[in-house]
Amino acid sequence: MNATLALMTVGLAASSTAAQPTLVPPTGPVKPSDRFASSVTLSARATPGDADSVFRITAPGSYVLSGNLRVPSGQTGIEIASDNVTIDLQGFTIFGAGVDDPWSVGIGPQDREDGEVEFRNVLVRNGSISDLETAVDLLREAAPESSAFSAVRNARVESLRITNVERGVELRVASSVKDCTIAADLLGVSAPFSNVTGCVIEIADDSGVGIWASGGNVSGCAVSLGPNANNAIGIDAIDGAVRECVVTMLDTDQIGIDVQRALVTGSLVVTDEESGIGIRAENSHLVDCVVSGVEIGFQLDGDDGLVRNCSALRTDDAIESTSGAVLIDNAF
Repeated sequence: MNATLALMTVGLAASSTAAQPTLVPPTGPVKPSDRFASSVTLSARATPGDADSVFRITAPGSYVLSGNLRVPSGQTGIEIASDNVTIDLQGFTIFGAGVDDPWSVGIGPQDREDGEVEFRNVLVRNGSISDLETAVDLLREAAPESSAFSAVRNARVESLRITNVERGVELRVASSVKDCTIAADLLGVSAPFSNVTGCVIEIADDSGVGIWASGGNVSGCAVSLGPNANNAIGIDAIDGAVRECVVTMLDTDQIGIDVQRALVTGSLVVTDEESGIGIRAENSHLVDCVVSGVEIGFQLDGDDGLVRNCSALRTDDAIESTSGAVLIDNAF
């Protein structure tokens, strides 16, 4: 456990930093790969966009990006309108006009003005997305007064570097996010009934959430809540599991891990602010966890909780409990 947490802490420190679509040539040559011999290159001819997208995928298959892609204001860079799609960015970048550009999306399913549509089995990988409202939006809702939405089920998002966005990755269900680095204002990953693995996430603004997971699993992730992210939450999980994660809190009144009816094992929450809550848990089981430097180490609620082999270091109150949780072999 200690080696894993140390490695993730190092990772956190390293990460702190209309007709024709516009393709910006790369700075260097792209090495050919036999893996993409049968892939379709995204282009105005092969995958023409519509009124609100640069490229639109309407058939199953493997698609690759051949250069950096600029997304016009309020549009989607790559729109998905088919099942069974693989999108490989090949190391290139999808970028927009800025985080404050409303409705701008890097990759997402087709828009719906009414009704519902759901696509399945989509893989997005290997590149960068920046300067947009949302990087990857696979649960797309229409205007607030409408019940229409489009979504992707059974999606995988892997090996992306996402920076300067309001929201990083939003998933439907039965999906996964793996090995991504995300710097977002309000939301790193939303993953209902899905898995989030090996991601490094930074949250910058008030009331932001690093990872929101309901009914899924979060493992091997590192989340940093920035110095201006008051009232932010590192990992918010309901009916799932959080395993071997690290949350660093850099502002007051933050919560490292907030869980309900969940399992948290081998995780670390650390801050030097002497404020905030390390782990807040309702009817949850906490095993082999460490909190350090917070005002309240473990805040417990509900009568079906367990805290075993956990430690609270440099806290004002190691434990605050209004519950009947069972405490076993803890160091506080």
